[in-house]
Amino acid sequence: MTKLVTRLRWSCAALAALSLFVALPTARAGTIAYSMTLCEDLGVMLQPNNQILAQNAAMKSQHVLMVERTNPYIELRNTGTENAQITHLTMSIGDTSKNFDWASFVQASPGVTFTVQSPDAIAGSVKSDMIVISFSGFDPGDFVRFRVGLSPDSASASSIVDYRNTLFQMNGSSSSNNSTVGVRFQNASGDEILSRQMPDFVNTNPFTSTNLNSLGTICGMDSIVPFTFTDNGVIPPPIPEPSTFVLLGMGLVGLAAQRWRRRRAG
Repeated sequence: MTKLVTRLRWSCAALAALSLFVALPTARAGTIAYSMTLCEDLGVMLQPNNQILAQNAAMKSQHVLMVERTNPYIELRNTGTENAQITHLTMSIGDTSKNFDWASFVQASPGVTFTVQSPDAIAGSVKSDMIVISFSGFDPGDFVRFRVGLSPDSASASSIVDYRNTLFQMNGSSSSNNSTVGVRFQNASGDEILSRQMPDFVNTNPFTSTNLNSLGTICGMDSIVPFTFTDNGVIPPPIPEPSTFVLLGMGLVGLAAQRWRRRRAG
């Protein structure tokens, strides 16, 4: 009878320890992802499949279109499934003969804050080859939209700078000198950064203007096209809390005590 009771105690202690293992949080690597869209027209960016809107946006003078392409809109969207916030964005200029003159907030999901660290929001003031923006509350499903101003490094160069041949090479064959985008995510386990160079986006419209010399004063010959790219990765699972290990240790101690008593009784 005594041996039976001892065995039952041993079985209960083993089940208790096993339950602690089962109760441990399941280690899972979460998916982090973002999408970035660039466009010279905010309306076309928001409704990329609206052909009438795109045609109306393109029916402007060549000078107006090129000024808009010097000051493109950018949307960053958190498309991940893991509970990881976007905390920082970095973006290089690509064509190093140009720079970022300014960056300013346009729209964001409720609760998202936006702080430009480089350059500044004033045209002609602080310029930089790198955009640096910090965020808070930028959860999965949220977005931020902002606008940037581009300018040449040389004071004697044209002030018209087409983002499509500055941040990337439209219809180009190599992305080696394109802008590099870095997006930092943060969750309970720490930070993870996704870094990628922009591709050479394709625009099949042969009449699209890239400067003030190609189409003269003709209107309605151009096209407004949003360019979107994505990146994704994995963020490590959080490390279990120290209290979890304490509970597990207590269960193992209980097992050892039962084993010692069993040997002593024998």
